[in-house]
Amino acid sequence: CARAKENGSGPCRVHAVGQVSLPPEGNTFVVLPGENVTIVWKLDVDVALITGRSWTFLPKGIDTFAAIIGDGGVVGNPQYSPGPFTIIKPATLILKNVTTQYNGTYNFFVSTLRGGENSIVTVFVAGKCMLYNIL
Repeated sequence: CARAKENGSGPCRVHAVGQVSLPPEGNTFVVLPGENVTIVWKLDVDVALITGRSWTFLPKGIDTFAAIIGDGGVVGNPQYSPGPFTIIKPATLILKNVTTQYNGTYNFFVSTLRGGENSIVTVFVAGKCMLYNIL
């Protein structure tokens, strides 16, 4: 933009097409009860161009349990989450002390000036195994 202004070549337009990359661990997390699960999405767009971010727990419907408008603060709607969570900007979800209530699909959505991008991950909290010594 600065170069366009310097040489008078016309208006500067910023095209923000964002891409969301899955966490390095992939799109499925298998964890034990009581663990914290950290899901870090990579954003391939300048945060200044993001108009919003939202997290949805699909078993609870399409309502978001957390959102960020622009580069503002996190707005939580815990009634739509499976339990305690933390959001760390730009795109990290931490599920705390998970139980089987956290089993399900999580949708992360990023909107920019030109559209949006979804990323879906699944969390499965394994049950406890019981070993019996049969005499």
